[in-house]
Amino acid sequence: WPEDDVKQLQALALEASPSLQKLTHQRAAVSADIAEKKSNLYPELSLRVEHQRGNYAYTSLPSLNRVFLSLNSKLGAGTSRLDQIRASEQRKQSLESDIQAQQLAIEEQVESEWLQLRSAIQRKPSLLTSLDAARGTSESWERQFLAGRKTWQEVLNAARELLQAEVEMSEVIVVQSVIKWRLMLLSRGVDITLQQASSGSKP
Repeated sequence: WPEDDVKQLQALALEASPSLQKLTHQRAAVSADIAEKKSNLYPELSLRVEHQRGNYAYTSLPSLNRVFLSLNSKLGAGTSRLDQIRASEQRKQSLESDIQAQQLAIEEQVESEWLQLRSAIQRKPSLLTSLDAARGTSESWERQFLAGRKTWQEVLNAARELLQAEVEMSEVIVVQSVIKWRLMLLSRGVDITLQQASSGSKP
């Protein structure tokens, strides 16, 4: 899973987005409709050539050659076809705008989540160092309290700092896990994410 590559995550999210897929399919359908309507603007020219030998009624008739040329138009009444094409093209432009807006929103969301994840990952080593230091201080203060060199208030203060360090570490771990699942949901879709969750796999 490419959590270190935000561009790849964005590309995967664009590919996995149901709303973006829906808009893309709608655009394709409108494009096909426009192409069909435009093809109807052109007349249909057909040519048929026949060669007839004899006749059921008169066997003595000479052979005949016939050429049929026909021209058909589907323009309809007035400019109705052109109006329909213009309406479809406006619909396509609207879909293009929606697609661009949706793509930008997805890319911004992925980037925001990714930046939060990187921040949590970068904070973790310093918090771990602070946690180890707070744990060492708390244990040392307890021993010195038993030896009579520290007061009970100092022991409580050390314990409070240790608790605060543990809470901060827990928050970073939870945030990191939640953001990873959100990024997986964005980049892989609901089905893949549910499969990962049911199998107990980590993102």
